[in-house]
Amino acid sequence: MPLFKCKIGAADGKILEKELEAANVSVLKQSLEEQGFFVFELRKKPMQFLQDVGISRRKVDNKALLTFNQELLVLIKAGLPIIQALDTILERVEKGRLPEILNEVREDVKGGAALSTAFQKHPKVFPHLYIASVQAGERTGDLPQTISRYIAFLKKSEGFKKKVISALIYPGIILTVAFLAVTMLLVYVVPTFSQVYADSKSSLPLPTQMLIGFTSVLKRYFLVAVGLIIISAFLLRKWSETEAGRFRWIASRSEFRSLVRFSLSMP
Repeated sequence: MPLFKCKIGAADGKILEKELEAANVSVLKQSLEEQGFFVFELRKKPMQFLQDVGISRRKVDNKALLTFNQELLVLIKAGLPIIQALDTILERVEKGRLPEILNEVREDVKGGAALSTAFQKHPKVFPHLYIASVQAGERTGDLPQTISRYIAFLKKSEGFKKKVISALIYPGIILTVAFLAVTMLLVYVVPTFSQVYADSKSSLPLPTQMLIGFTSVLKRYFLVAVGLIIISAFLLRKWSETEAGRFRWIASRSEFRSLVRFSLSMP
């Protein structure tokens, strides 16, 4: 989602400059005016590509989000209003992406927006499930309970992620070593032997000739192939972050699980 630099006027007469995410200028302008702001200027922030790949834009990991929610839960249970709770957290949180976002969230809440609405402006920081949980807690009047449930979900997710990473470390090392070994054979070893056979003018079987031809092409365009793989992986990741890509990715996983269950149920 594009990032816009906004110059707006608050109800108390203050001029604010903020960076907000929105689908387009019209949607952002309408949202700001509905919150009571007077819009002076809206322009798309330059160098969006660099921000998307993470050079000038840092993301908030689950650990920081978990700590934030734990502190927010304690403060809300203690009876503090949302704005005071955010102020208290901002005094204790370290420098980074999270305090920048929380400052913007605080200003939005101070301007009359609901907490879930303020979170919704930062979908790359606060997941959709978290925003929906906060929104449900606001509607039912039981925000601490929904935050507590989300904290439990985050803890389980972090534990599961650590188990998966631990289980994949050894196979990952084996596959990496095997890939490097095969690449070394194809790029350096096979062409050396092919030159020996070419000098001796020996007649080689068709599969061997095909292998030698493939290694010759691979050696010539190896860097190009590596670049294409990296670009393809990057584009696939960016596509999976879009609404259509995320939906298709979830659907594909569901279809794969259904196929596995069907295969296991076959006699």
